[in-house]
Amino acid sequence: MLLTELFKDDKRVLPWVRKSADHETASYTFPFKDGDYNVEFDQITEGWWDFQFDFYRTKHRNTEDPQGILKHGGGEFAVFATIFVIFEDFKRLKSPDGIIFSAKEPSRVKLYRRMAHRLGSTVEEEKLHDGVEFRVQL
Repeated sequence: MLLTELFKDDKRVLPWVRKSADHETASYTFPFKDGDYNVEFDQITEGWWDFQFDFYRTKHRNTEDPQGILKHGGGEFAVFATIFVIFEDFKRLKSPDGIIFSAKEPSRVKLYRRMAHRLGSTVEEEKLHDGVEFRVQL
């Protein structure tokens, strides 16, 4: 199973990189099918973090249809399960007040809305010109 392989020997520590004295970014990459997912937390203000994750194909792997891995190949459960484990590790290490993330496509808005309610206690949504922004208080 992906989670077992990803976190074997319980080495679930996010590699933190300090950008400046008052700003941090945490980034964690995990392999999936023919690419890698990057999960990133970027400190916006004291206690609040921008949360995003993206799929990247590696140069030695198939580069056709970059979004097809989820739309046509399945794998949503494995990806979101892994992202939740990474999020819980981040939450344990940094004790954030909240996170902010956005979705553009209608299908993503519905999916991310469910994710937001699973992650936090209070969820606010703001309609953007190109999607929806979620503010999740933890």
